Amino acid sequence: MAQIVLFRDFREDCRMSMERYADGLWNHLNQAHPNEMDWVNYTPTKHIHIGNSVWAMRFARYLFYPLQAKNRSGTINHILDHAYGHLLYVLDPQKTIVTVHDLIPLLRWQGHIPGITRGRKPWLNLLSFKALPRARHLVTASQNTKKDLVSRLKCDPKKISVIPYGIDPYFKPYTPLQKELVRHQWGLPDNGAFRILLSGSQFYKNQRKAVEAAALFRKITRKPCLLIKVGPPTAEWYQAIHANHFEQSHICFDNVPLKQMADLYNCVDCLLFPSLYEGFGWPPLEAMACGVPVITSKSASLPEVVGDAGVLCDPEDIEALADALVQMFGNEEWKSLMVEKGLARAQLFDWQKVVKSLFSLYQQILTE
Repeated sequence: MAQIVLFRDFREDCRMSMERYADGLWNHLNQAHPNEMDWVNYTPTKHIHIGNSVWAMRFARYLFYPLQAKNRSGTINHILDHAYGHLLYVLDPQKTIVTVHDLIPLLRWQGHIPGITRGRKPWLNLLSFKALPRARHLVTASQNTKKDLVSRLKCDPKKISVIPYGIDPYFKPYTPLQKELVRHQWGLPDNGAFRILLSGSQFYKNQRKAVEAAALFRKITRKPCLLIKVGPPTAEWYQAIHANHFEQSHICFDNVPLKQMADLYNCVDCLLFPSLYEGFGWPPLEAMACGVPVITSKSASLPEVVGDAGVLCDPEDIEALADALVQMFGNEEWKSLMVEKGLARAQLFDWQKVVKSLFSLYQQILTE
């Protein structure tokens, strides 16, 4: 029986989206094909004495994990996070596939993300990225990331499969009573304010422009507005909050367990997600699945996720983002249409489809 080894991240890396992807694959592959392959869910171990500092994790990722992976090779190796692409230097590339979620560090350094200043050369990321063309096959969640792989790393497009992520079943619309209960549980005021959800804290999430758009919405409508942010607040966030006088009209939730995110989506009136770049974009998909209308960016992969089921704006156009918020607030018929379209769109992203495509890829490699 062929052994398929899924190489996961260090738990200490705390890369929640990567953990989510790995858990989704592991659970659904075992459900769909429990006896057809020998599935191995491999998580590396970090020596307890080296700590969790940035440098400790770098040693763990680039030194300790390759030493461990070398002795864990299966019939097929599937590296579930491109940040560990350097494992291709110790695993047999002809038996190894890699899921590539995005190339953001490379694109930022090369100046290919509009609205973001160039950063320093990401030496260690490049070590992982430059190994990717060696792989037997690459998997991405979007055509946009496939395009980046071909244009920036000269990967063979014939060796890249686009397999979008699935959505978990607990992302669903709640009843009015359930919404009232979770609003109370999360301590959200019921004062008639328009509740806008913002997600993420990374530099490319464009939160300053989101806050400025909300401020312009408030000025146009003269209605109260509550910003609900998921993710650790940054200095940029606080600067935007103070500059736009939202000190008494914002709430931050630092770390929200994935299953509880469905609660927050069901507590808000819309998701504002003007990200400057995404390899896929979980929040718009989750919001649509919960029956929450979406205003997002027309950059990178986000149009592939949202389609015509949300409002796509230039992420740096504050007026356009504010106009979308105004329409979302004042046009109930149009908002209902967006909700209906979003629910239908979310149904296209199914873990069973993901597993079917991946299992076919494994079989193809085994028979070639």
